[in-house]
Amino acid sequence: MRGLFELGTGYSQYTIATIFGREQSLQSRAFNWFIDHIFGTFLYLLQDSLERWFNEGFVEQSNKKINDKLRQLGLTFEDDRNKRNNIAFFIDCNCFETCRVGGGPTEEGPNAGRWNDDLQRAFYNGWKSVHGLKHQTVDLAHGFTVDICGPYSLRNNDLKLLEESQLQERLATIQANASKQLICYVDSIYPHGRHILSCHRSRDNEDTLSAGEKLENKTLK
Repeated sequence: MRGLFELGTGYSQYTIATIFGREQSLQSRAFNWFIDHIFGTFLYLLQDSLERWFNEGFVEQSNKKINDKLRQLGLTFEDDRNKRNNIAFFIDCNCFETCRVGGGPTEEGPNAGRWNDDLQRAFYNGWKSVHGLKHQTVDLAHGFTVDICGPYSLRNNDLKLLEESQLQERLATIQANASKQLICYVDSIYPHGRHILSCHRSRDNEDTLSAGEKLENKTLK
């Protein structure tokens, strides 16, 4: 429970020590054991396991639940060519802010050698103005995370992680003989692909979307 609490809240170990009792160093060792246990016991669930999620029926169930919800919100799938009724996954890139990255001698001060400019830039995201790491997750309607790629430096954008994960290629291989290709819904930054789909976009900076396209965008937000 203590391990899950730290993962879920992000509270510092010193704050958590006052909640669960025992001195902080003992709690820190317990948390490290918990992480090692989770990593060693359940890592197979997230490493190259997409085919298993397909085989056990979770992906098809996710597609059905998403379609049921979209119909409930008024979407009728009048044109199956747009593949909105094939959505089974959602892609999300999660950003984790870190402290300023340091390396080298441990001397302090603004001009200390440990604050190497190149090292700082390697983990810095100018848009968010923070240092950090990011990873890509693929999630089902159940709330299950079925695939993870990363971590990568926060300097990388979402498209870089999509390319590195080879997600579209793996989905194509798994569904090579399937008549219905189940796909991922993604943010508008992504281009459309065989196994990823994002919102309808207006053309030439004008509101050129039909009423049906606007409804699709609204229901899939």
